[in-house]
Amino acid sequence: MSGSKDKQGWDCDKGGLLGEPFQSKISKLAILTLVLGIFSLFFFVLVGLPAIVIGIISTLRIRHRGGKLKGKYIALAGMNISILFMYVFYLFWSIDAPPIPNDYTIADLRSAPSQYATSFNILKELIDEDPNLPGAPAMGLTEEDIEVIGEIGKVTHKGTPAEISEILKYYAEDVEQAWSRAQKAREVISQLNEFVEIADLTESDPFLKQMRTHSLPRLAGLYQSYALLLTEQEDIHTFTTQLVEFDSVIRKTTLNVRPFTSKLVCNICVSIDIITANAIANNPGASRESIELLARHFKPLTDELMSMRNCALFEYLFTKDFINEGFESTDVKSRPFFKKNSSIRWYRNLYDFGINSTEGDKDTTTSQHLNLWV
Repeated sequence: MSGSKDKQGWDCDKGGLLGEPFQSKISKLAILTLVLGIFSLFFFVLVGLPAIVIGIISTLRIRHRGGKLKGKYIALAGMNISILFMYVFYLFWSIDAPPIPNDYTIADLRSAPSQYATSFNILKELIDEDPNLPGAPAMGLTEEDIEVIGEIGKVTHKGTPAEISEILKYYAEDVEQAWSRAQKAREVISQLNEFVEIADLTESDPFLKQMRTHSLPRLAGLYQSYALLLTEQEDIHTFTTQLVEFDSVIRKTTLNVRPFTSKLVCNICVSIDIITANAIANNPGASRESIELLARHFKPLTDELMSMRNCALFEYLFTKDFINEGFESTDVKSRPFFKKNSSIRWYRNLYDFGINSTEGDKDTTTSQHLNLWV
């Protein structure tokens, strides 16, 4: 009979043989599930979850093929192995590390002696301004002053001597007015310079408002603009003493500064001051007295002055306090994958690596640059 099947399981059609005896094949997905399940011992969730998904797909295909595919128990074994290993991983991962013994505290930061603590409040008088107001009101500078300083800075950075001379003549009156308005800032600078060290008492509390030191480069830019303007007119020994006074305050500040942003700002100011000092020293009209004063002050920067250790420690303490504050939340406490001590240990190792990688570095390029004009 056409389309019939004999007792030996041969398929027949129109009285002839059409194929070999029917044989089931092992599902490749089932084998893949088992392999991934075994590898989940080493890679956990990364291969454990794919093993479960592929195992489910393999099982469904085997069921719908009506016996043409086999390997159901292989797929189930792979899924069960994945689940077991991921559960073990979950148990180990949910165990938090013990607290770090003798961890860093605020006392480990380099800080000015206690008798200089008042310098911190005086410094804030210079830079702690309302961010909603234009310009730099704590320094007496208006928004227009900031724009003029910025325009002159762009030209002095890339322009030719003729272009610098031209823009200084154009903005001469504006620079003089800005310098006059910054009289209060210069008085604060003089007051700060009386301290041997300037303290930075910024706390690591993540909810504490930090000082807005971003206005300091604007003041350094004003010193630079005024210096270049004076070199076009007369000898500037009186101004040279003011520049040295300002740079002294910046260097004292950067020695104990804590936030990375403040350190970066101080370094920018020092760079601007060096360029300004070079401009004065290379001016043919500069007196010998001015050049000697600059040479005595602008010496190569020391490793201690350039060290980022204080900032790295402060950022670690800041991160640590932030984590501690976050883990006080009931929602976070209920999730075992969020581990406070382990997280702190990870950040501790990260910042330790950063500190160790920068300790002992020498900045010979800066030293050579400073000695060019001495």
